Amino acid sequence: MARPETIESLISEVRTLESKVDLLSQKLGNVEKNEEVIGRTLIALNARIKRLEEQSGAGGRGAASGELKNYATKQELAQIRYVIDSINPLEYATIPQVKALLNERLEKFSRESAPKSEPREERSAGSGISRLFKKL
Repeated sequence: MARPETIESLISEVRTLESKVDLLSQKLGNVEKNEEVIGRTLIALNARIKRLEEQSGAGGRGAASGELKNYATKQELAQIRYVIDSINPLEYATIPQVKALLNERLEKFSRESAPKSEPREERSAGSGISRLFKKL
């Protein structure tokens, strides 16, 4: 048996349905506006494509190449890729690493070349390298 509904509950259900219908009509209005914008955009793009085709076919690539000059060709991309592959920045040493290696070699060389009988004076680490890099 169906439950008896009061007038207040029916009125609230009708209001709920009305609000849902209003939301749907707003969304439909937005969809229609978007269709208009998309239509205008397509017309503008088609006109631009047609103009570019006419200019490129009419003997000159002037305007077409003017608009495309911001892009790299396949050959230019291949050249850039080759340069990047051949010059790997991760394989280069940093200045502090080079200084440390040179200091190490200098100390090793000075130890080997110093006479064994004479006591040699102690130099501060990196004194030769520091002078070399100060000139740079």
